[in-house]
Amino acid sequence: MTFSSLARVLAPMTIGNVELKNRIFVPAHTTNYAVGNTISQRNIDYLTRKARGGAGLIFTEGIRVHPSSLRRFGLGGYSPEAMQGFERLAESVHEAGAKLFAQVLHTGRHDGSEWTGMWAPSAQPWSSGREIPHSLRTSEIHLLTRAYGTVTKSLVDSGFDGAEIHLGHGHLLQQFLSPITNTRTDAYGGSYGNRLRFPREVLEGIFSVTDAPIGIRISADEMMAGGLAVDDMLQVCHDLVAEFPIAFLHVSHSAYVGEYSLSTQMADMSFSTAPFMEYPRRFKHEFAGTPVLAVCRVDDLKTAEEVLSSDSADMVGMARAHIADPDLVLKMTTGRADQIRSCISCNQACVGRLEKTLPIRCVVNPETGMESEWSRIPKPSAHSTVLVVGGGPAGMEAAIAAHDRGHRVVLAESSPTLGGQVRLVERLSARERFGLLTRELERDVRSRNIEIHLDTTVTATDIVSGDYDSVIVSTGSYPPPADDGRIDAWKAINDPDALEPHVVIVDDDGGWAAPSLALTLAQKGRTVDIVTTMDSAFPAITVYSRLSLYPSLEKAGVALHVLSNVSDDNSAIDKTLGTRIALPANTSVVSVRPQVAADGLARELETLSFSRPVHVVGDAYAPRSAMEATFEGRGAGYLVGVAIGNEWNGPALRTPYIENGGGELITDLITHDLAKAGS
Repeated sequence: MTFSSLARVLAPMTIGNVELKNRIFVPAHTTNYAVGNTISQRNIDYLTRKARGGAGLIFTEGIRVHPSSLRRFGLGGYSPEAMQGFERLAESVHEAGAKLFAQVLHTGRHDGSEWTGMWAPSAQPWSSGREIPHSLRTSEIHLLTRAYGTVTKSLVDSGFDGAEIHLGHGHLLQQFLSPITNTRTDAYGGSYGNRLRFPREVLEGIFSVTDAPIGIRISADEMMAGGLAVDDMLQVCHDLVAEFPIAFLHVSHSAYVGEYSLSTQMADMSFSTAPFMEYPRRFKHEFAGTPVLAVCRVDDLKTAEEVLSSDSADMVGMARAHIADPDLVLKMTTGRADQIRSCISCNQACVGRLEKTLPIRCVVNPETGMESEWSRIPKPSAHSTVLVVGGGPAGMEAAIAAHDRGHRVVLAESSPTLGGQVRLVERLSARERFGLLTRELERDVRSRNIEIHLDTTVTATDIVSGDYDSVIVSTGSYPPPADDGRIDAWKAINDPDALEPHVVIVDDDGGWAAPSLALTLAQKGRTVDIVTTMDSAFPAITVYSRLSLYPSLEKAGVALHVLSNVSDDNSAIDKTLGTRIALPANTSVVSVRPQVAADGLARELETLSFSRPVHVVGDAYAPRSAMEATFEGRGAGYLVGVAIGNEWNGPALRTPYIENGGGELITDLITHDLAKAGS
């Protein structure tokens, strides 16, 4: 893509009285970086990095208006002490060249403190089996109305350029708007006018205390039977725009419920690129005088340009794309498009960690959320020769990092191609975009002066006799031998046509391997059953993806059997409760089990008392996800030739999250050093 082809993306615009240098914004997204519910230096570094990378407008993650919307590592805007951090954030983002808007919200029935519980319009949990919320009294509604105004004014007074009030994603104001979640019979429930009353009063209070640009974020469609649909939200917006000086409409979709709707909010790689642009397009055509902002899986600036040129929006939000590469706009506009790292929409390290109340990270960008920590890693004391054994994501990241730190790098891979296990993964349905990760890593390896040896098996003897100053072992993992009569997952992926018409996948892993293989085989005409002894299917997959995965499997005709196993003779599916399903003779049984670390080389070097540093990273250390592989690979490359002394153990290298009670030193996260372990 050439610079001139981004004419719309790079065109300036204004929202209210705020001038923006381009039409790309970083939308609000939760990070879990806060300390004590106040903004941390980690928050500031994270958002400033994106401002420095060229985005025209930055939104903070949702800032809560009241402790009843508390989340452990979320941001609260209700204490005067919190404003000092917001002032520092505004100053930092402005110095980096971007404008800053706050997202102001109350999450309602999704979050709450142990003291207040969850607050909602009605006593309905957000999903079956979840906590029943407190149904708000009128006095509490009035309290929150005042809180919205107070917090929004305080943020503007702290230097923010504007704010968006969250009326979408199934949070509190949407809960009042929706007939599904609002079953009240007082002045705040029942009729459309009554359900709109609380959002109206909130906006009335905010506009009475500030003249900064204030917009609203909405879900154009709850995607639920009986819920709010596009025509309903068009009416809501027409009424609010007619009454208030709404500066912009940020059009999203979905509701926070334990149903398919939630999976669309953070659409993963099983969805197409920019899958829901029909929603902002409809609002753009209805509200010609009000800027419309679009969002959801806009993977690259080419897609952003297409959204703008199709008259679907006035600005385009790119959250995960900026997590993957905060320099996205800067690289594109300075002739470095071939250096961009693309989001692969895997949802592993961003959304997947959020639901575990962990700080977000990124498979593609190991420095996410640790921008300052990485920048403080000391320079190598000397340049040296580094051997990287294994050319998967961990090995390629290690080779790139070591090269960029000034070392001579030799990368050896036993197969004919780089990429490791990802070469298998990308063949599977709903996992294809993982290939983009390895293609871009290989691009970056080959663009450097890195010595590459393919079809090369490195032995411990080769290393001992070689002239290497340090070794990084990234040899990956492999499936354990399958049980009698069963086929391991790799063989099934490599030769699916050899499988019988009926395939039973025994899932003892709980991740993507079983369902993605099942979808692939179903598309090839196989009848597929997935059997697991676990009490739920695929617990290692984020719920955001599972909620769309289940209907995909159902549509493909794949049958799920939890609390079940396959008999020893592979003749039947045995249910825990005693029922048995006989299997036809023409059935292949595929075993999906946790991988085994291919760490033989590292262990042999240890027995030989190899004296030079050996770092073991990725699956070779312990089979996990691509997130650990890329993180540890880059870290090992960074640490080559660095003397690890007392300076590594002090608070300077602890993140704010770690100071708040969890995590490890960055050096512990980065590398597994045999020399240290044996000393």
